[in-house]
Amino acid sequence: MGGYNNGRSAKKDVRTVNGLGDDDFEAYRSIFFWHYDDLLKKYFGRLQRFKLRQSKLARLFFEYKALRTLEDEMWVPTSFKYSDDAELFVPKSFYILTETILSLDCKVDGMFRIGNSIEVINECVNTINECVNKEVPYEDAKKNLVSSFSVIDMTTAFKQILREYPTTIVPEDLIDTILEISKVDSNEDRLVLCHMLFLAMPKPNRHVLEATINFLYAVHDISTNKGTDYERKMNIEGISTVMMPNLVLKSRNQFDLDHIETLVGFMKVFFENFARIVCLDENIAEL
Repeated sequence: MGGYNNGRSAKKDVRTVNGLGDDDFEAYRSIFFWHYDDLLKKYFGRLQRFKLRQSKLARLFFEYKALRTLEDEMWVPTSFKYSDDAELFVPKSFYILTETILSLDCKVDGMFRIGNSIEVINECVNTINECVNKEVPYEDAKKNLVSSFSVIDMTTAFKQILREYPTTIVPEDLIDTILEISKVDSNEDRLVLCHMLFLAMPKPNRHVLEATINFLYAVHDISTNKGTDYERKMNIEGISTVMMPNLVLKSRNQFDLDHIETLVGFMKVFFENFARIVCLDENIAEL
């Protein structure tokens, strides 16, 4: 699969899926499925390909659930993206928390790994939600958080906020597709199918997923001095393992252990290659 930017983190001069306008995105997705039709037939049946294409007709019967917040929360632009040309929107609570975390000392031990008491985390989440509901300006919301909570509290609260969305960031209806992609031996085919999976997601999900992964890489690079110091720090594989349930699952009870392990393995591949997955494919004609 040509045209993907090799590299673990953002290069702002690339063209990305989320940088396309709505009409151009629909055209790109249609051309992608046409261009890779033979490859997709190799791994998926006709009905599954129809669902994944998410054409207007497919969405009438098999539309994947778009990400929703608990209330009618405002969505705002985020700086956590893989291209300067893209304008990504995230829930305001997501924006407040991620921007605040990056303004603090991210080199402390235990980022995303160590948690605080449930009471403290709930209080942190409630503080963020109260700031959102009262439309508190970002700088004031940041002061409220910094005065009462540590960066460890906030990274734990970040995971809880993702879990509390009524719908998953990666639509649960795509889990069967993820399990099928995980069986693919060819790395190149697997990356094409990961790109296809990303194209199948609703726009809000794609925006929040890109922002989440970009944010996590930013924290990782600061925490580990760009991957040179992993003493008591998690690498991106560890971060993806910790984050998988918050992105994909609402309840672990519906999956056996083998499936959980498969999802963890898939998310590791997805995170490590996301800088390629998010970019436009040069094999597709320029729009």
